[in-house]
Amino acid sequence: MFLREQKHLAQVPDAQVVHTPAVRSVLRTVAHAAAVGAVVCLYGDAGQGKTVALQYALSHLPHPARVRRVHVGVHPTVPELRRVLGDALELGRHLPRGAGEGDLMLVNALRQPRVLVLDGAQRLPGPACGLRGCV
Repeated sequence: MFLREQKHLAQVPDAQVVHTPAVRSVLRTVAHAAAVGAVVCLYGDAGQGKTVALQYALSHLPHPARVRRVHVGVHPTVPELRRVLGDALELGRHLPRGAGEGDLMLVNALRQPRVLVLDGAQRLPGPACGLRGCV
């Protein structure tokens, strides 16, 4: 089951997101990316509301949006990144330990429509992410 991740917005009773130009931009961008299978990179200084805007945008995707969050530690290794991606994509024990076969399985799983959220991509080492330049 894929869950809509709205629980972060529910931490403050009666809190509402203000529709600033930045929030509206995130809403449009995330909706478009989810519809066409694109990649989005939100970046900015800490405390600027990126995560709240993203959570809000995810909560407004058409149902049923397939959303998975990837949790990475500080400076993860490539094998650690494979493992957390495998967990997020529910590959679990099916993911081979070998890089070639495991990477192929991850690539095939990523072809399925879904929204994959990797918060804190700036912590990824260069070889772990071809998108490093966008963060």
